[in-house]
Amino acid sequence: MTATAVTAAGARASLEVRIAERLRFSELDAWRHLTPDDPLDELVYMWLGDLEWDSSVSEATYARCERIIRTQLVPTFGDLTVGEITAERIEPLLAIQRATSEAAAAALYEVIELLLDLAVCEDVLDKNPIGSVARDGGPRACLLTASARG
Repeated sequence: MTATAVTAAGARASLEVRIAERLRFSELDAWRHLTPDDPLDELVYMWLGDLEWDSSVSEATYARCERIIRTQLVPTFGDLTVGEITAERIEPLLAIQRATSEAAAAALYEVIELLLDLAVCEDVLDKNPIGSVARDGGPRACLLTASARG
């Protein structure tokens, strides 16, 4: 965790505030164990919180992920539970995004993948449903190379 300010004392003070906030959020989250029946926004809250406090994640990366969640995932999946997020629900959202921009669709894919990886790591889901969604929009079976097909 890092903090910057005009002076060293200011940076220390800012860092102390960030550490105190992180401890407070950790204590609030410590008692909570997510289940597949919990609303998606609870998983989003956990993931964005972890992302925000990860010192290897830049502010720009955090802002981009938060924007994708706020503008694309929450409007589409906001009323669903974590367990209701399936490949069949993810594919149409990615298809809509691909029609506009492959780069934006790739970024959306990555955010969904990372968000649902947290659900797997937290034992909320057995496997990440995006694993059965092709990154490029083509059928998953077509990802095999000619040599792999035999």
